[in-house]
Amino acid sequence: MDQEPHLGNLRNTFQRACELIAHGNYEAALRELLWINDNPIPDFLPSEMFRRACGFQAWEQLAYLYPPAKKKMEEVLAKNIEAAKNGTAGTSIQADIRRMQGILASELLTSSE
Repeated sequence: MDQEPHLGNLRNTFQRACELIAHGNYEAALRELLWINDNPIPDFLPSEMFRRACGFQAWEQLAYLYPPAKKKMEEVLAKNIEAAKNGTAGTSIQADIRRMQGILASELLTSSE
C-alpha cells in the first residue's frame, strides 16, 4: 500500500484546520483535527510523527481558544486509556495517550482555567 498519499491528506487536512482556526471557525477546525486523530497509520512513522507533532499541537492551540476542543481531547484520552486498560491499545495509542496527557497538563491549558 502506498502511504504517501495518506500523508498528503494529513497535511492538507492540517492546513485546512489551521486556516479554519485563523478565521475563527473553531467547530469546523475541531472536526478536521479529529479526522487527523482518527486516521492514523501506526506502521508508517511519518504519519504518526505528523499526527502527534502537528495535529496535536494545533489541537492544543484550539483547546486554548475553544473549550469544547479541550473537552473532546479529554474524551478521546479517556477512550484511549480505557482501550489501554483492556489491552486493546497498540503502541500508537499508547504514544497518543502520553502526548494528550502532556498537552492537557501544559501550562497553556492549565493557566486558562
